[in-house]
Amino acid sequence: ALEIPFVPVGAADINDRFRAYVRCTVREPVSHFHASMEDQVSGVCCTLHRGQAGCIGEPAGVVDIAVAGSPCPPFSMQRSKRYLDGSVEQHPLYYVTDDILPRWLVRFEPKFAVLEQVMGFDRPTEAGQSVTPLQRFLNRLTQLSFQKGGYWHTVYPLDNCWWNRMFGRGWGGRAEAWLYMLFYSKQGHRLRGDRAPRQEAVEDEDAGLYAMEHRVCVSKLDAWSANARQPSAADGIYSQLLSPSKTINMSFSALRDCTGQSRQTVTRSVERSAAALQIASDLAWGSLLSGVAETLGTSANVRGKLFLTHCRDDETPSKIRVDNQGNVVGNAAAGLADPNSTVDSCVAKVFQIEFGLTMVFQRLDNSAVCVLTGSMSRMLAVAETTSAANIQKVLEARCDLPHLQKAARHFPWRVRCVCTDRYAANFAAEEKMQAKARLQHVPYTRDHTACEMHMVATAQSKAFSLPELDVLVKGLIACGLTMTGSRAKQKLRNCLFQVFEDQLALSPGDAPGGSIAVFREALYE
Repeated sequence: ALEIPFVPVGAADINDRFRAYVRCTVREPVSHFHASMEDQVSGVCCTLHRGQAGCIGEPAGVVDIAVAGSPCPPFSMQRSKRYLDGSVEQHPLYYVTDDILPRWLVRFEPKFAVLEQVMGFDRPTEAGQSVTPLQRFLNRLTQLSFQKGGYWHTVYPLDNCWWNRMFGRGWGGRAEAWLYMLFYSKQGHRLRGDRAPRQEAVEDEDAGLYAMEHRVCVSKLDAWSANARQPSAADGIYSQLLSPSKTINMSFSALRDCTGQSRQTVTRSVERSAAALQIASDLAWGSLLSGVAETLGTSANVRGKLFLTHCRDDETPSKIRVDNQGNVVGNAAAGLADPNSTVDSCVAKVFQIEFGLTMVFQRLDNSAVCVLTGSMSRMLAVAETTSAANIQKVLEARCDLPHLQKAARHFPWRVRCVCTDRYAANFAAEEKMQAKARLQHVPYTRDHTACEMHMVATAQSKAFSLPELDVLVKGLIACGLTMTGSRAKQKLRNCLFQVFEDQLALSPGDAPGGSIAVFREALYE
């Protein structure tokens, strides 16, 4: 399962059909396959070399890893009369664990051994006793003589029922099981019988190879049967939240009235949907970036040209109260819900971040250029203070994706475009992030621009705070600030010409004098 290459030097099992199954599924052929552990220890002829003098096997201390599992019926708590006096020691299979398994360790003395047994192996053999078969086995190992010095013992209690209690049984769907099986069928040593040529099968057991009889622990959202899960009250909310033709831009109260559910159910459904979309977005982008890195690293016909990340972040006026773990405990205006609470909390500022990615590729055979671009959903972040260090931590956490740096290393030109307000801590945080990237050998060019909307808002606030300015002058300043984009002068000129044409009344003759002339001169000044 981990795709770690290994050479199986020996194996043993009393079931001939299982031995045939192992020979079909293991990538490398097993050197010696005995019919039992006792035959393996004694060195008699194995099932692969019948008629020969014997199979000595590897000498002691040469095997790197050994895995063994002795019969579990003597120790199983599911067996009746398990705790009767002498029930464990008198079981016909008890000698395998008590005698053969220790001799097996002494014979091969692997550098690392894994021994598996049921949970009853660490339970007393009789009622009222405290000594367990596991303790006896470990004490027996300390009394044996090993050529290399013996072993350190580590016991890991594992039980699948713990998983079921925490996560439920959760059967996977048929489509997911088939995809899981298709992944392994790509390997030549794990061909599925009904889809592989029959002549490639060496024994009858190949016809049922890897039939996926075990449980696949995958998404619980896809039930194995339509009747496996009854529809809940929140299904209607999820269908409305995740509808591709609708955009939810209403409050929790409005969504409650629209769906007919309680506010608590609506709030929980919205939070779960947002969390699921966030996780799915990261997984999708991570899969894409991993594929990009693999393609650029192996293909001689595709070359990366530009890796561009674009980010826009700002803190919102809203402030919330959070504890030392980042959990919301109230808003800044209302304070804590309980005035006598001892929760260590503070007022935090909320960051909102927009993050996107653009990659430019080029095919070398026809010089065609391909561009992949898109934006990804980012969660809000909180920070106690907007210092450069806190802003850096927030940006590094929110502007990161699985395999992002792995893909970026294959592009010769990396650029990060950032748009923030003119707060000095924003520029300091970006400079620290750029320096950190250079130390990680993934340098990039930074294009940090100040947000024009913030500059316009600042100018408007300053202008309206001056009481001596005339209302018309304030309106003229506001009009000019809103037209700071490209071709602004031409747009303003066209607007003025349209105003002159519609409202200006022309009177031929000499210019009037008196107070009008004084006003005109003052305006020119």
